[in-house]
This record gives sequence, structure tokens and C-alpha cells, in this order.
Amino acid sequence: MQNAPILLRETGETIEIEGETEEEYEPWEEVPDFADSGPDDRHFTLDSVSGEVAFGPVVRQPLGEEQQYGRIPPAGRQIRFAAYRSGGGVLGNVGQGTITALRSS
Repeated sequence: MQNAPILLRETGETIEIEGETEEEYEPWEEVPDFADSGPDDRHFTLDSVSGEVAFGPVVRQPLGEEQQYGRIPPAGRQIRFAAYRSGGGVLGNVGQGTITALRSS
């Protein structure tokens, strides 16, 4: 994400992947991890501090087979965030009494 850290997401603030046409976008679901994600689940994770987005990994199992955890967007498709909010956290705060006048009200 261009602007990080990212604030907690509200309804409608999610990643959308371009569908079959440029006008069609499919929402994907944010999950805390891919432990319960199947290969066709439209899941992603988002590190709120760095703004890094991850899609499902392929993990080699003990017997050598590969397991896909979460779907991967098709190559060449546009990926966008419908909306998101960013904030400066503690670094964005100013000390008490620092602001003495508002630019607009």
C-alpha cells in the first residue's frame, strides 16, 4: 500500500481484483492467516504497519505434495483497494498545547 500504516478496515474497505472485464471487480476477504484457506478461497492478509499485502502461499507438505492456501489472482489482472484509511500513529501526534489556531473550521 502506498500510504501506511493502515487503519483497521471498515465495511467495504477491501481488496478488489479485476474480473473478466475491466469494469468488473471481485472483492476478496481479509483473513488473519491462511491456515483455514482452501485453494479457491479469495483471501489475503494485510500487514497494517508496513502496508504489505500477501496472497495465498503454496506450501510443500512432508510427503512432497504441494498445498495451495488461498487463491492467487490471475496474472495480468488489476488489483485495487476499494478504500482504505491511513494514519501516522503515535508519530503523527503533536504535543499538548502545540496547536493554537485552526486553519479552517
